[in-house]
Amino acid sequence: MQKAIRIERRYPFGFRGDWGKLYKRFTAEAELKLSELPNDIIKHEKNYYRDIGEDVQFREAADETGSVELPNTGLAVDTAHFTVKTTDAYFNGRRGKWECVVAADDIVEVFGSKWIAANVTGRVARRAPQLLMVYYIDLTSII
Repeated sequence: MQKAIRIERRYPFGFRGDWGKLYKRFTAEAELKLSELPNDIIKHEKNYYRDIGEDVQFREAADETGSVELPNTGLAVDTAHFTVKTTDAYFNGRRGKWECVVAADDIVEVFGSKWIAANVTGRVARRAPQLLMVYYIDLTSII
């Protein structure tokens, strides 16, 4: 199992942010039975995701929108898209820089629903006295 990510840098949004759970994909040694999954593991499609063990603070960055997508199967599916932002980060020693705790293809449980992270982008919000990055995460509902 991969090493857990620990949030090391967080700039609070005050009382306007909501706390959510973050699930990272992992490779199971064997097929897990849905009835026996621990509370910190969820299955989505053919992948298993584990809760990182710390809550992440999110804030709405854009309104939720409903749309119709045409997946590779050719079926029209109603989905909801939502953009949130966070400042929660960890130091990636291999790359030598701070990165958002949420990555593309992670599952986020926030605002009463589960979402899959489609894209993560960062913007510098302040440079002095420390660099403050705000990360914008495009979420797609899990149906």
